[in-house]
Amino acid sequence: MGAAEPRGTKRQRPDPAVAVSAGAAG
Repeated sequence: MGAAEPRGTKRQRPDPAVAVSAGAAG
C-alpha cells in the first residue's frame, strides 16, 4: 500500500498504517 508514493502519502496523511507501510517499503 502506498508503494507508488510512500513519502507523499506519509506526509499528507501521517497515520499509523501509512507510517508502517512507508517504513516497511523503505
